[in-house]
Amino acid sequence: MYTGTNITREGLVFGYDADDRSTRFYPGEPTSNVANGIVLGFSGARWTDVTSSTYPSGLNFEPHDVWKRISNNNYWGYVSNFTSSPALNKIYTISFWYYLENGYDGTDVYSAFTGKLVDVSSSSYSVLTTSLNNTFSTSVKGKWLYGQETIQITIEPFQYVYFSAWGGGTVEAGKDCYIANFQFEEKSHATQFTPTSRSTTQGLLDLTGNNTIDLTNMSFDDTAHPYFEGSQYLVSPVSSIFNFNTSDFSIECWVFMDTDMSTSGIYHSVMNIGTTYDGSETFRLAIWRSGLYPGAFYNTYGGSPIFGTDGSGGGYTGASYSGINRWTHVVMDRSSTTCNFYLNGELWASRNTPTIPNSSNLISVGTVNELYLIGKVPIVKIYNRALTQQEITQNFNAYRHRFGI
Repeated sequence: MYTGTNITREGLVFGYDADDRSTRFYPGEPTSNVANGIVLGFSGARWTDVTSSTYPSGLNFEPHDVWKRISNNNYWGYVSNFTSSPALNKIYTISFWYYLENGYDGTDVYSAFTGKLVDVSSSSYSVLTTSLNNTFSTSVKGKWLYGQETIQITIEPFQYVYFSAWGGGTVEAGKDCYIANFQFEEKSHATQFTPTSRSTTQGLLDLTGNNTIDLTNMSFDDTAHPYFEGSQYLVSPVSSIFNFNTSDFSIECWVFMDTDMSTSGIYHSVMNIGTTYDGSETFRLAIWRSGLYPGAFYNTYGGSPIFGTDGSGGGYTGASYSGINRWTHVVMDRSSTTCNFYLNGELWASRNTPTIPNSSNLISVGTVNELYLIGKVPIVKIYNRALTQQEITQNFNAYRHRFGI
């Protein structure tokens, strides 16, 4: 199954699921974890590496990704071990899983850069960072919890020294604390854990394993999931999926349009399949953003309109429907001489198949001809056959609860 039960997979030739609850198909936002699992504990033996058989149960971690505190005078290390270029106003995020034994008596969980404000000979250390967001808590004990803290350098010192952490507490059996999957990133939010780094072609994987998806031009929200802000897109070049010109096919996606942006151009591009970005020789799904039919979906083949949800007729079919500020499940298919358009699992419109260019060389999501989407397209799938009504309804029902429908 592809990221869920009751998901149709027969004939799938391309797809992605950026809302995947596991890390199988969405490992996560590209990042670099400079903590690297090795700098903890070197600082005067504050933390010790533990094996998978000796840490508290509840979650499974890789060996050497779990650490136990062995000193209440704690710090993560030297600032220079985590960043070679600290500077005023820079923002960093620390994240990890943590377990506090029931007798733990520490006061808080925090992280901060400290340094000397006057000269190297000074023995006085000052906090140089401000906490922008701290989700760690000592109120819940006896279970694994996930936390993150974002800090910003707000004081420029004479010298950076320590990366301090954790608020005291007795170190003894029954009062211990553990951490796992420690991550330190130069970002304003935490991303999915990686022991080293994750490149722009490793973050989102094709469900079939046959194509590469590039996230170089993507933005990400504060949950580390792809988000289109009006100038971003993702691309998957493919050698040959199949011939749109002669084959049956289905294209399925989930779309959320944040707002109706009546800026230059007349539409937001959701997805484009073809050899060019300008839409002249492509299959395209878009959303109107002008004052004519704001939020209405429409679909073109080779530049000619086929389906639309503006309810106007005149080259379009289907009743009115706006995709603004709502999740919508869209399926477009061709079966023999008929094209069908489905919304939220239900047939919306049908018409005779028009001439479709053979568009098998490029898949772009979020733009065509620099007409960008503002919103989210977390799931896209392309099949080399026409899905049945039952399969489309099945797929809709399998995903709908993720999106509150």
